[in-house]
Amino acid sequence: MLGQMETAMTDGDRKQSVRKFSEALGQTLQSRSAPGESVCLSPVFQNNGVRREACIVRRRETCCSPVYYLDDFYEEYLCGDCRLEELADRILGESREQVYGGNEELRFFRDYEQVRETLSVRLIGTEKNRERLREIPYECVEDMAVVCCCRIPNGAMKNGSIMIRREHLEAWEISEETLRADAFLGSIRRFPPVITGISEILGSVPETKEEKLYVLTNAEGRHGAVCCLYPGVLEKFSADRGTNLFVLPCSVHEVLLLPECPGTETAAALREIVMEINRTELAQEEILTDSVYYFDRREGRLCRCV
Repeated sequence: MLGQMETAMTDGDRKQSVRKFSEALGQTLQSRSAPGESVCLSPVFQNNGVRREACIVRRRETCCSPVYYLDDFYEEYLCGDCRLEELADRILGESREQVYGGNEELRFFRDYEQVRETLSVRLIGTEKNRERLREIPYECVEDMAVVCCCRIPNGAMKNGSIMIRREHLEAWEISEETLRADAFLGSIRRFPPVITGISEILGSVPETKEEKLYVLTNAEGRHGAVCCLYPGVLEKFSADRGTNLFVLPCSVHEVLLLPECPGTETAAALREIVMEINRTELAQEEILTDSVYYFDRREGRLCRCV
């Protein structure tokens, strides 16, 4: 049994405490699993190499297995709201409900014609995801990478998603170009771009008739940074304002659009802003890049400027 945990910890202490909690919860899950169930404990590496402790509950009769991130339950345990045994029973109970529906739902993944309808694109940084990108089809855009995902249909799996890997392309017998084209079309159709003035977001009145700063994301507000690569989005926005743009990738979910005008900050100063946001405002897995991009409306080209 875990001992009493301290409420004030350094980052290193907290990671160690979460890991010990995850190990204890994993052992409890294994001891309370039913015949025919197996509980596998394994770290999962997410965007930017972020490590999370996870467990996979498997059953022999299923083709899919839910993954639970054990640190999601850490705060609840720390507050004393639940014992390990109660958390374990809840996870096992939910996994049994999900698998019975999810087993049928994931059969769609074998047929590319069905997968095509669920595809979308995302942007991640290349530097911190080099190992991950070895197994994933992607297209580089300077220091960012366009990757493709499919959204699991509504139901037991609760809108989970699957990152498309090279082995999937081989099974479907399609090319990377076909995958990306279909994924872009899917994103544009299901997650259209949304551009909002920063004053509207903050609930304030703009100082001038034209906003100085805009937020570009998608209609869902998640993984919307890739909207800056949707055909025509930056072209139309810059043409409407008659100016080039600085594009600040402030997270994987959104980018900031700054119309260039007299008095605009230098690219180096803007990069400091992006870096500060990344250091102080974002979870590690939400960071896209420290770079600043520039869109030239005459050339119709987005490139990294610093």
